[in-house]
Amino acid sequence: MILVTGATGKVGSDLVHELTARGEPVRALVRDPEKAARALPAEVELARGDLSDEGSIAAALEDADRFFLLSPPNESMLDLERKAIAAAAAAKSTGRLRHLVKLSVIGADAASRHFIEQAHGVAEAEIRAAGIPFTFLRPNFFMQNLLGVAETIKSQGAIYQPGADERASHIDIHDIAAVAAAVLTNPARHIGQAYTLTGPESLTFHQVAEILARVIGKPVKYIDVPRDAARQAMRDAGMSPQYAEAITELMDDYRAGKMAAVTVDVERVTGKKPRTLEQFAAEHRSAFQ
Repeated sequence: MILVTGATGKVGSDLVHELTARGEPVRALVRDPEKAARALPAEVELARGDLSDEGSIAAALEDADRFFLLSPPNESMLDLERKAIAAAAAAKSTGRLRHLVKLSVIGADAASRHFIEQAHGVAEAEIRAAGIPFTFLRPNFFMQNLLGVAETIKSQGAIYQPGADERASHIDIHDIAAVAAAVLTNPARHIGQAYTLTGPESLTFHQVAEILARVIGKPVKYIDVPRDAARQAMRDAGMSPQYAEAITELMDDYRAGKMAAVTVDVERVTGKKPRTLEQFAAEHRSAFQ
């Protein structure tokens, strides 16, 4: 049995569909089983709970031998992951749990001064210290994040981001889920590994705009947004001040060129090349037109 957290989110739902298509038994830890039942395959077992409740995690892990840990992206994510790690360590001590796959972030580092990289780095270190057999998946920015700016592309023909002229190797979440499924279905091959997951090319936002324009058949331009203005826009949209600062720190790394590397880890794990931004744009053409 594979326990999946974050099963109704972008990566988690894709992973659940991948696993059930392979015939794997899957249990999803969800706050609202009735709502989740409408979104997930019928064969998925639903366990009520969430990462804030260590008891519900422990109950969901009762007969699971593999665990996919994905925490919500907010200022409490390290506290939530610590509860999951404690439950996983207890399950491992009984001999039941044999593999934990954690969705981390590119550049995860417990010594980082930036919240998101630090939080994931600390969680990774605590998983290692607990002696839980692990695999860490460290993806770059999701291509699907571009769907969040689809409205300005449609209404203004513009992408507004604080990315300067630097590059990033954006990755499609379908490739992240494919890697996670491959790892979870063949744990022995991947235990102890940390994979940095990227798309096949490193692009500036100017190039992203050019690709989108070509696919949707209308002009799209990129407009660089000052750091503080971008942070304020996130706060105005309802994001907490702490997490708006954390996202701004990620974009600081972007502007420093730290998101530009391209790896072969997706192909190494799945045997397939990752999707290009052009393929992503074509698949979601209607969202941008």
